[in-house]
Amino acid sequence: MEIKKLNRGDSFILNWSPMLLVPSLVGLVLSLWRGPVFMRYLIACAGLGLLFGTLVVLNYWKKRPTLSILGVLILIYGENLARSAFIGDVADGLGWVVVSQYLSLLLLSVFGLSWLFRQKILKRYE
Repeated sequence: MEIKKLNRGDSFILNWSPMLLVPSLVGLVLSLWRGPVFMRYLIACAGLGLLFGTLVVLNYWKKRPTLSILGVLILIYGENLARSAFIGDVADGLGWVVVSQYLSLLLLSVFGLSWLFRQKILKRYE
């Protein structure tokens, strides 16, 4: 049985992804300007963001619960994994700055990939 219609949340993200890309980019710039920059951590966060964004976009086509569960695991535990692997104890006291860098990169990836594949996804549900 194939789903023929997107729900309100999915269609909102697809339709507004170009506009939501701007605040996430501004949030990334502000968090990089405000706090220290750890390049290995940012590269790991960008990789996790691309993985999460790919899972979100694939979930539009496949609608599998395992994709949603993997996405939630990356959303929740990805920042702790990247922080412990690439920063260590250096980031003590910088919690909100480091988390805002992670979330900004995650949202930037999700909205960017949603915008990139928006036409293909919407064409499937016509």
